[in-house]
Amino acid sequence: MKIIPQGTQIVGLQAQLTKSGGGLHLAVSEQQKESVLVVIESVGPDVVGYKPNDLVLPHHMNHAYFRGGVGHRVMFDQKEILAVITDVPLDQLEIKGTSQNGTASSSAGASA
Repeated sequence: MKIIPQGTQIVGLQAQLTKSGGGLHLAVSEQQKESVLVVIESVGPDVVGYKPNDLVLPHHMNHAYFRGGVGHRVMFDQKEILAVITDVPLDQLEIKGTSQNGTASSSAGASA
């Protein structure tokens, strides 16, 4: 199954920082609310300035859950992006779910 976003919609995978720049593992606290980052997986035909593998911080997003190995995706409009996150090596991210080809994006956050 492939999800093809329409218009200015974007589909992605949730990601969170798990290590600091110095390689220290970051503790997860249930009391601390954490911002949700998204690795863009695919973009609609009218999206400008964003592409697959960009790491972004969206404001609002919709969640979609699928069976059959596709898993969990987030979807949002381009106007919901507050920031692009750069210079974050993949080994500092935990990407939730798998991409549509079965593996997490290999260059997440490497572009912008």
